[in-house]
Amino acid sequence: MADTKIKINQSIAPFFGDRMKVIGGLDALGQQNTSDATYQMLMPGLNNVTIKIRYYSFFCWLLDTYSERIGNTNSEEFRRFIRKAEYLVALASLYEPEDASGVSGRDYASRQFEDNPEIFNLSTGIYNSDGSTEKTYWNFSLGIFGQYYIGSMRDMALITNNKENDSVYIRTKSENDEWIDGVRLTKAFAANLSEKNRALFLESIEKEKIPKEAVADLLPGFSIYNVPESTEEQQLLLEMLLQSDKPALSESTTYRRDSIKYMLEYAREKGVIANDRSFITHVFEQKGRRAGKEDDVLTAWYFYQFNEYWQYACADILSGCLDYLSNYTPQPAHYEAFVKEISGNVAKAMNETIPGTAETPLQDLIHAVSSDEAANFQSLRKAKELELVTGSFVLLFSLFKNNEAELDRLFKFGNKHGLIRSGSGIEYLSKRIQNYKQSPLTDFLFTFLHKNILMRHQLVAYRKMGNGSQTTQKFLLEDHHIRFLGDMGPAYTGPRIGNLIRFLKELGILTSDGALSPAGEQLRKRLWNEND
Repeated sequence: MADTKIKINQSIAPFFGDRMKVIGGLDALGQQNTSDATYQMLMPGLNNVTIKIRYYSFFCWLLDTYSERIGNTNSEEFRRFIRKAEYLVALASLYEPEDASGVSGRDYASRQFEDNPEIFNLSTGIYNSDGSTEKTYWNFSLGIFGQYYIGSMRDMALITNNKENDSVYIRTKSENDEWIDGVRLTKAFAANLSEKNRALFLESIEKEKIPKEAVADLLPGFSIYNVPESTEEQQLLLEMLLQSDKPALSESTTYRRDSIKYMLEYAREKGVIANDRSFITHVFEQKGRRAGKEDDVLTAWYFYQFNEYWQYACADILSGCLDYLSNYTPQPAHYEAFVKEISGNVAKAMNETIPGTAETPLQDLIHAVSSDEAANFQSLRKAKELELVTGSFVLLFSLFKNNEAELDRLFKFGNKHGLIRSGSGIEYLSKRIQNYKQSPLTDFLFTFLHKNILMRHQLVAYRKMGNGSQTTQKFLLEDHHIRFLGDMGPAYTGPRIGNLIRFLKELGILTSDGALSPAGEQLRKRLWNEND
């Protein structure tokens, strides 16, 4: 009789309850939390979706305008006002002379532009006839402002909740201009509007429509793509990035400012900031030091990239195991035999590269592997199955070998700032790996795969499942057997530096290719207290 192949999420026996739905999910090992906590400390007021800096000043002006012209605290009316304004900005972006793909809602606006010959009805662009928002310019009820910018602008002390209704927001005002507040950005944005820009924008919001031929007249005032050069608005947005991390509080940390300071110095030394990883990789290679001296900000970026290598390698180990497990489909594999098989084959592969290491203690192999984390990382890109598992362990061993002298420093730094989360690389490599340094390689590999990869994935998947009906499990364990469900891929976290680089380009500090502009060189000298 031929074997019956059971499909994913299929049951052929009575089951009292709904079947679980298997979904993709992110961070299958729950090891990215340490990285997330680190870049949130380093880059407050930014996130990975706030990709146009002029939204900060635009929303300050918009909240001020709502307060002035309407003034009530009705949540529905507030949301409608915000959504109409955002849709208008998206429509206006279609007339930008360059690619304005960073303006949210632009794709929807473009489709409407092609289908609409005369007049844009704003009400149908922001809500469906039943009041829902699906398939409008933006699905989230409070628009781009609510989904992307509220948290960041609150961190920057630009906005706060209305005391009468915390679902309505107002711009801030500092007592003695101690920080760049919402009022100052409001005035600076308004100064870059012509009377024609302003009148058309407000009339369109009031009437909830705008003639197609008039949309271009919203520019340049309502361009989100370009920050007007040599204006107070441009200067205030820059100063906003350089001020204290929590400007409305007594905290005096300046991690964002100091990161900019070191990034500009890196751009001067290297000629260009090629991408959001080039600066971080450089800091990692320097062990978080500059000219041999430790610095909290550089140590934090060093700590961040350390965990990035760790979580990426562990995710690749899981991915390689899943690739290998897929060969057993549709029949499951015996769990212990499966883990032993992978451990033995990985040990054999390492022994072929570094003869004799399969029989020696783990620490001997660690000292024999390449110390180049970046090269070991690149070797994983095209690897699969056991080759991927082997290469990922090499990356972990090189991470330990090359940074062993810094582990105590990094652990203390993470503890001091509350950055260490469950499954962090620094905790394992500075503490727990010590228990296995005298163990045979195969014993270590088996234990690590069992505890830190396969069982950890099950734990994380169960936590994410909660009492829901969805699961991120990549395999099932049944009666000492393991059954393949789906594969996954590793990923770096987004450290927000990419958007910071974009902001510095929009403010004229970096050129379009990431080099220091004349204004950037002036700023660099100012931050380093250099005299001409």
